[in-house]
Amino acid sequence: MKNKKLVFSYFNIYENDSLRDYLEDMALKGWELTSLNNFFLHFRACDPHPVRYCVEVMKGSGPYASNQTRPLKQYREFCQEAGWDYRGTNGYLHVFSTDDLNAIPVETDSCERYRNIRKAAVSSCLAMGLLFMVLCLLNLFTCYEKRTLLCSQGAVVFVLLVSSGWFITDFLIWNQKARRSLSETGALPCPPWKSVLSKNRMAFSFALLFCGAVFLAAVSEAPSGAGVFLLPYFITYGIMLFVFSRLIRLLREKTAFSKTANILIYWGAALVAVILVTGIFCAAIFSHFLR
Repeated sequence: MKNKKLVFSYFNIYENDSLRDYLEDMALKGWELTSLNNFFLHFRACDPHPVRYCVEVMKGSGPYASNQTRPLKQYREFCQEAGWDYRGTNGYLHVFSTDDLNAIPVETDSCERYRNIRKAAVSSCLAMGLLFMVLCLLNLFTCYEKRTLLCSQGAVVFVLLVSSGWFITDFLIWNQKARRSLSETGALPCPPWKSVLSKNRMAFSFALLFCGAVFLAAVSEAPSGAGVFLLPYFITYGIMLFVFSRLIRLLREKTAFSKTANILIYWGAALVAVILVTGIFCAAIFSHFLR
């Protein structure tokens, strides 16, 4: 029997308590969380038993925020002294666990949690908006060159628009429920983790299928003979995504740089890598046609 499991389980920033319930249910099934990243949760086999989890959105959380700042270190030390083990973070969500069912709760005040979650979600929405504007400009430039209304970049813009609309609408609905719940009960809403997981997996599947359609469209639009370069091109970018996911984790977990410094390092390295890879493939295509 395998003793490790990798599960795709994406939870939005404001679905932290749903993630908590999901992790506690997994522990009852014999799987204990060891680490997490943006889209995957790493589990190891254990004897089925109740485990308490705490999933917090800390002040200043974000994909580029260092996990080595003094406030975060102090909070982790406080949790460890209270009997809670730190399991990791995906940038926004910080996960703690304990086998002691009588351990004191370490969740922050509901109103403070609401403010932290709302600020982090708004920051994420702004980042999506910036990326959307950049892709729109690229799409408009390509359409102008090709004298068309839509191209493969336009399809990417459409996917991003739908995904962003999905996220923003879902957050606005949660925000209204949270404000009402805080005023009525003093607690934040917690949707059932099964419905949350199904919803998010459906959205991810839609994006994945559409990306496949974009790839096929790009192949059909490519000049005769150039299509052979597209598969290696996309594979190379897939490898780059993996490498840069490791880089952002390194910057977040191992350094104490500011958020601005991490952004400059990450996107500076990404820009250099994109220019190099694109240049290499363009040179290969030109040499292929000039033979």
